[in-house]
Amino acid sequence: MALSCDQDFDPIFSAFTSAKPSDEALGTIRRMDRREFLIGTAAGAAARATSARNTIAQEAPNLDQSASFPVAVSPAPQGRVVGVKMLTPPTAPIAPVIEQLHKAGITAVFTRIDDFFADVTVARNVREFRKLLRDAGIQFYITVPVFLNPDALAKDPSLVGYGSMGNPSKSTEADWLQFVCPTRPDYRKQRVAWFVSLVRELHPDGLSLDFIRYFIYWEAVTPGRTGVSIEKFCFCDYCLRLMTEELGFHFPADIATRQAKAAWVLANHREEWTAWKCEKITSMVRESAAAAKAVQPELKISLHGVPWMENDYDHGLRVVVGQDLQKLAPYVDIFGPMCYFEMLHRAPEWVHDVVVDYFRLTGKAPLPSVQVSEFRREPVAVETIRNHFLAGFESPSAGVNVFEWNGLRNDLAKIAILQETAREHWLGRTPER
Repeated sequence: MALSCDQDFDPIFSAFTSAKPSDEALGTIRRMDRREFLIGTAAGAAARATSARNTIAQEAPNLDQSASFPVAVSPAPQGRVVGVKMLTPPTAPIAPVIEQLHKAGITAVFTRIDDFFADVTVARNVREFRKLLRDAGIQFYITVPVFLNPDALAKDPSLVGYGSMGNPSKSTEADWLQFVCPTRPDYRKQRVAWFVSLVRELHPDGLSLDFIRYFIYWEAVTPGRTGVSIEKFCFCDYCLRLMTEELGFHFPADIATRQAKAAWVLANHREEWTAWKCEKITSMVRESAAAAKAVQPELKISLHGVPWMENDYDHGLRVVVGQDLQKLAPYVDIFGPMCYFEMLHRAPEWVHDVVVDYFRLTGKAPLPSVQVSEFRREPVAVETIRNHFLAGFESPSAGVNVFEWNGLRNDLAKIAILQETAREHWLGRTPER
């Protein structure tokens, strides 16, 4: 679509900043390419900048600069999130952890609690953690690994998936990364029942769906990779049968191997197959959200997204990952692209590009995960972390979700940067780059 200099951009910016944009506004946004989208939102933002800055300045938290440990003396303005991810729940004593989170300015915690029903000590600690977070006004999201499940595969190896190159859904680089094939109905039902049980027991603010995708070790996919070089899942025997039953695929008689059948599908029915696999993920999100909200209607649903833009890796977000953001949007409240720049060999500011693309496709302000822990031997410079956080907070972001707590909790410099960059955006200042 063509944009003229005198076009009224206010409706575009309204959709850009609205929690519930109209269908008409979303249609306009989705028809734009990235350049038109950025021009439109920038123009609308400029038109409202002065009044927005004055309003936000009144709400922004004041920091106690004299404290030896950075302190956020008031919560973030409504709708703005400073989250942190925890890979495991805290161990006793719990109260000091709450104090640290509060002093760091954290407004939401996203934590794995995989052993809640299996370990009484974990259950006791998690219950106390949930109560104290509520008392402190910090939101509590349970993070659940959906198709990542090494234990399930150990008990039933037939649940493993197989890719277009004949490899199982297990990483040879990271032994923890082992996926169940997303199409298996009994496993899906068991997983949803587990989510519901956790919600019923703990009444969290949100349920955060992680590993809700097809197998891919995306953390090892470098910017220079081509889409064709990335293995596509799933072509296990169960999925091949489903393709015949549900899609009507009839494989030629001279095609016998898994790899040959995968190549035939990708050459002749790529889009149909892609839409089908994406629906397997969308339906799992839909079923999980419906079941959990039947127990707790106000529950928020969060989704951990692979940080690929629409056209990356030859539309890899749909073809490889199986995450169709437009189809997922009706069932997801918070999209959380995992923008770990150092791990992925990206510039720290790249997170903003991903956020813009996620918003363009979903109409919802994303909550990007930003990296604070080093993944390589070389330490990340403080200024680099600052630029990463600034880009993470930049509109249309809903805030940031820091990965992860152990890399932040005792690092006063990074906590100070987190607070500084959050305040900078809440005050409506334009950061220097």
